[in-house]
Order: sequence, then C-alpha cells, then structure tokens
Amino acid sequence: MHEADAAVRMGLGTSAQGDLPPIMRRYSRPTPSLLPFSQAIIAQEQAMQRICVDMDEVMADTLAEHLRRYNQTFDEEVTPEDLAGKGLWEIAPQDRQQQLRAFLDAEDFFEDLAVIPDSQRVLKNLSTRFEIFIATQAMTVPNSLGPKYRWLQRHFPFIPPTHYVFCGNKSILRADYLIDDLPRNLLRFEGQGLLYTAPHNLEATGFVRVDNWRQVAEYFSTQPS
Repeated sequence: MHEADAAVRMGLGTSAQGDLPPIMRRYSRPTPSLLPFSQAIIAQEQAMQRICVDMDEVMADTLAEHLRRYNQTFDEEVTPEDLAGKGLWEIAPQDRQQQLRAFLDAEDFFEDLAVIPDSQRVLKNLSTRFEIFIATQAMTVPNSLGPKYRWLQRHFPFIPPTHYVFCGNKSILRADYLIDDLPRNLLRFEGQGLLYTAPHNLEATGFVRVDNWRQVAEYFSTQPS
C-alpha cells in the first residue's frame, strides 16, 4: 500500500479539506491575508518623499533656554543678537565652558523647551504630502533621550515614534530633504539641504536658507511630493 493511500484511509487526508477529520478541518480554514494591505502601506510610504527635520533650534528653542540659564547663573544679559555669527560657547570665557555643558546635561534642560513658532502647523500640513522624520543628535547629550522623546510626544503627536532618529552623526541619514541649523550636517547630506537660520549660522553661505517655518511652507509648496 502506498503511503498516500494509507494516509487517506487513516483520516489524515491530503491537501483537500474534505479529506481531513472534523477536528482538523476547524483549524485548516483559510484566513484572510493582510499582505495586500501591508503592501499598500509600504507602497504609499515609498511613493512619498522624505523630509528629515532637526530638533534643536529648528523645532525646539534650545538657544533661549541655554541663554536663560547662562544669564541667570552668571548675572549676564547676553541676547541672541550678541551671538551673530557665533555660538554661546565661543563668547563664554574658558572658566565657564564646563558649566555651559552642565546646563545641557541637566535632566530637565530639554523637557520644557519652547516650540519654534509655526513648526507644529507647518509640519502637520507637510505630513500629509511627505514622510516626516525627526533627526536629532541626541547621543551627544545622552540625558536628552527621554526628555526629547516626551517633548516630541507632547508637541508633535502626529509624528510617530518610529520616525524619531536619535543619532550622533547625521551622515547616516537617507532622505530627500534635511532641515537643519548646522552647516556641517548639510554638507554631509546627500539630498537637498535647507539651512534653518540661527544666530550662529548667519555668516554661512552656499545653502538654501529658510528664516522661519513660514518660509519652509513656501519652499515645499513648490516641491513635488
């Protein structure tokens, strides 16, 4: 007797459901496949162009908080205008450099930063046409990981955590656009960079520059998605 014939006679069946014992038929019913749905989602994401957005001094007003703590601690009155073409690190005396870093390392520094005006509205609108990723060099300040995550959840809930890129070197980014305030990050980016204006980069040239989020919206209104 062939093995296949024996299997049929023992009720173990073949591929046809009718040949299976009742208990096995119950668990052999075909289930709807999610493959077409998942393929559609993947295809939609692949079709959308990607924008990576820096966080500090682009979405979150890190400089304002740094200046507030610096002025309060050292009884100074430094303003953003005083930093034209320079960073706070460049104008602070050497004996204050360690404290400047300590401000950033504080557990609460990144927790309640002010939101850059219009960034929420513009990014929410752009998210209907582009795939938005938040790319921040959080690894340079490890204490910022939790606060930055919570800050994004509170102020930009329409951007999923799967689209947060907490990195140390932005040369790893692969996207169509990068909005950043640091010229060196744009130089290493393979797509189209947009330099977001901040006091320290006012003298930088050779970049597509945007001074505020209204200009970001204007720029992307002419770009295909």
